[in-house]
Formats: sequence, C-alpha cells, structure tokens
Amino acid sequence: MFYLLFLLYLLAAAYFISSLDFVKKTGLGTKLILLLFLVKIAAGLLIGWISNRYDPLNDYAMLNGYGREEYQLMITHPKEFLINIFYSPYNGEHSGFFYSTASYWNDLKNNIIIKALAICNIFSRGNYYINSIFFNSLGFLGHVALFRLFRHVYPDKRTALMIGSFLLPSTLYFSSAIHKDAVVFTMLGFFCYSFYFTVLKGFGMKRTAVLVTSFLLLLLIRNYVALLLLPCCAGFLLTQRFGIRPVIAYGSMVIAGILVLFFAGLAVPAFNPFNILVQKQADFMNLGAAQTDFPMQQLTPSASSFIHSLPTAANHAFLRPYPWEFPGKLLSLLSWEWWTYLLLFAIYFVINLKKRDAVHPFTPLCLLFILAVFLLIGFITPNAGSLVRYRGLYYPLLMIPVLASLAFPNINKNNI
Repeated sequence: MFYLLFLLYLLAAAYFISSLDFVKKTGLGTKLILLLFLVKIAAGLLIGWISNRYDPLNDYAMLNGYGREEYQLMITHPKEFLINIFYSPYNGEHSGFFYSTASYWNDLKNNIIIKALAICNIFSRGNYYINSIFFNSLGFLGHVALFRLFRHVYPDKRTALMIGSFLLPSTLYFSSAIHKDAVVFTMLGFFCYSFYFTVLKGFGMKRTAVLVTSFLLLLLIRNYVALLLLPCCAGFLLTQRFGIRPVIAYGSMVIAGILVLFFAGLAVPAFNPFNILVQKQADFMNLGAAQTDFPMQQLTPSASSFIHSLPTAANHAFLRPYPWEFPGKLLSLLSWEWWTYLLLFAIYFVINLKKRDAVHPFTPLCLLFILAVFLLIGFITPNAGSLVRYRGLYYPLLMIPVLASLAFPNINKNNI
C-alpha cells in the first residue's frame, strides 16, 4: 500500500515541480530538473534510512512520530489542534526567545514542523518516506532559488552554478531530512533570492511576501541566522542603492556588528549577546557527552572570555573535524569534502586578491555571512557531528561564487 502511495505522490510531485514557472525560468530544461529533483528525493530517502537503521531514536523519526500524534489530535479535537501551538507550558510565559531550554520559542521550532507533518499525514498516513517527498518538494525550491539568484550574478556559468546549488554532498544530505535544517536551508534560499531581486528591482507583492515570510521563519526556527543576515544584507543595500564601495559598505557593517556585540548589553541588558551565546553553549554541553565531542573551554559572559576562546572557535569552525580525526566514519568523508572546499576557496582568494573590483557586490555578503555564522557555530558547538551538520547548510553561499569564478564558461553553439 505504502509503496503504491509513494510512487503516486512522487509522480505527482515531479509533475508539480516541472510545471512551476519559478522552476522553468532556471533554463535547465525539464529532463535535467527532474533528474535533480530525483537526486533530492533520493537524498531524503537515504538520510531517513541511515538514521532509522543506526539510530532508531533519531530526531527525524521522533519528529515524524510527534506528527502522527498531532494528526490524531487534529481529527479528534480540531479546536485544540488549532490553538495549542500558542500555549506555553512554562508557567504561561513565552520566555527566552534566544534560549534552547524551558522556552516556548525554542519549542515552537519543532512545533511548526510537527503541525506541518500532521497535515501531511492526511495523505501519507504517517509514513516517513512519503512525508519526505512533501518536505523535499518544497526544499527543492530552495535550491532553485539559489540557482536563479546566482544565474543572474554569473549568467554564463550554468554547470558550476548547478553543482553549487543542487549537488554539494553535505548540503544535499542534511537539507533533505524532515527536520529544522531542511526548513532553514529552504528559507535561506528564498530569502536570499527575494532580497537580491528586491534590492535590484524594487518591492513587488509576491517578492515582498516571500521576503517577509522566509525571514520570519528563519527568525523563529534559527534566530541567529536571521540576525546575522541583517548586517550582511545592509552592506549589499549600501552598495546598490547608495553607490558605496563594497569594502567600505561591508567594512562598516562589520564594525557595527562588533559594536553591537560588545555594547548592546549595556544599552539593553535583556539583550546581551554574550549571555545568549554562553547559554547556548551551556545548553549544548548539557545534552551529554558524545563520541565526537571536542574539548572546549566554557565561555563566560565577558569580552575577554570570547577573545581568549576565539582561536579555538575559529579552529572548530573552519578546520575541524580533521580528515584523520574520525577514521572509518561518515565524519571523515564530510571532513575531506570540507577541506576540498577550503583548498578551492584558497585558490579563488589568491586569484581574486588583486582584482577586487571584478568581484560581484553580492559575493562579500555571502562570505561575510559564512564567516559570521561559522564563527558562532564554532563558539557554541562542542560536537563534530553537529558542527558538520550545521555548517553544511551554508556551503552553497561559499562554493557557488568559488566554482563560478574558477570554472570555464559553458560551451554552446555561439562559442563554437
């Protein structure tokens, strides 16, 4: 029964994806789009199968189970289903927006996905792999959004853009599970696409709706990603709307970000970035020891503590896990992937060092965001498995400019 349903929904999803104007405008052609879509679906099946085989209590299976429970609530007590997402079990307070424990807002991250799964279960009867089709059909559009954005930046580098947008292994793998990561990646793609074209072409009804919705979902599901995007986007806005040189525009945003980090707590004690980061690191450490944990100094809410921990955080963020650190495990393969990207980026950096004016103004936005989000992950994440999972979602913003800059132009009939 489930095999037949899976096939029917897969065919329906493939038809739906291939018929969307948003997808057709990639210029990739129906056959290639369908092939890339099937690769995305296969990645979703793979991560679900591997997780269920080696860890039956994994987060993906648990979320799907909660979705089945919420589906039962929906059909038996529909009113409760509609309103219970607004309840807080913590003494009725919606407290701790930036915290990971005892927080209504932290629970909301999973509750949004669970509500979506309950609706999907009307059609899937709770089957994880069918629900994966629904999630990855939407997730595929995040890849499409990135491709279309960078196709405008690098119009003659189709193959490089396709690889960077759709086929980076870590990104494809970790963004294809039924989890917050899939939503974060998809919303990041939509946000970058809508923001870029809003700055260039102005506000439109659909574009603005996508921009606002994607940012709000990022803010609710992974708030630090949404906040780190703001100064990066402000830098791009300054270059395009006010004609400020990128080095000045983005440099001023870096300085502004550092000032906020160091002095926001003095102006608004309830919003002290140091306290928030210390708490996030403590929440990670309280999850218990794992086989892939790194030794990490516990942070304190002071500038000196963060400055002292900066080399360790940078090491974790940009170098670890080392390829030889976890031999024979998936982490080793993922580490080799990342070190390959580092090598390619080093080549890209050297080549473009003396021709900064040739770099598109959107590229510094991507690199500045990568630097900020990776450093934050390095400060708060003491576990190699979590680190490569979080980091992998953002690889396209780093590697698409690199691959496009290093690749030769596509050969077509005009070249010939």
